[in-house]
Amino acid sequence: MSENPDSLSNGVRWGSRLGAVGLTIAAVAVIVSSAGLELAGQLYWVGIVLSIGGVAWAAVRGAQHSSGWYGGGVISALVGVIVVGYGIENEVMLATIVGVLAVAGGVGAVVVATRRLA
Repeated sequence: MSENPDSLSNGVRWGSRLGAVGLTIAAVAVIVSSAGLELAGQLYWVGIVLSIGGVAWAAVRGAQHSSGWYGGGVISALVGVIVVGYGIENEVMLATIVGVLAVAGGVGAVVVATRRLA
């Protein structure tokens, strides 16, 4: 039984939104943590988990009608989130920048693939 394209795109959109919220929480936690608040470090990992969960949700919802661009974008975004986390945790600016670029490239590829499906 296949899904109708409208529910598929809603699932992908909600997963993407959850991923974006997770990244926002992680970014705010890093900023607050740099100001000296210790509890922000735990909030950072909550953001990372939400981000990975959102991207995985979008991948599951979009996997049925996907292209190579979609799959590559999801993989790039997941790897990028992990690399960003590594860079921030170990204070390696180059890794953080590479991770952000991988996330942006992955999101771009998913958007291109999603628009082709619409």
